[in-house]
Amino acid sequence: MDYIKWHKGLSVNVEEIDNQHKRLIEIINILYSSVIALDSTRLQENILIDMMEFADTHFKTEEKYMERFKFQGLESHRLEHEKFVKKIIKLERVILKSKADARPAMLEFLKDWLESHLLEIDREYIECFNENGLY
Repeated sequence: MDYIKWHKGLSVNVEEIDNQHKRLIEIINILYSSVIALDSTRLQENILIDMMEFADTHFKTEEKYMERFKFQGLESHRLEHEKFVKKIIKLERVILKSKADARPAMLEFLKDWLESHLLEIDREYIECFNENGLY
């Protein structure tokens, strides 16, 4: 069972970025399944590491296009990305300390952050990207 489901309303109308968002959702769903299955702390830590690595790649992709197209919201968007990374680092520490009771809150944060980021923050660049021929 998926914790987060991709739907058209999450699309930013840029195939490359939509595919990366789908991958982030997939990683969160893997983490969710791991928490539900009571998998080892080590496995969950590795999933978070994968998420961090992929999120870094994704953030660089978005920011590359923002720079190229001179998107006005680049700095505020970059700050949102930095906040996410800092929060994931904190969550990783929670997992390392084996605080299983904190894991549902961690999953809720990931779900809320991703959905609000896609439905609000990322919407800001759609017009700019599309006007510059990026679909």
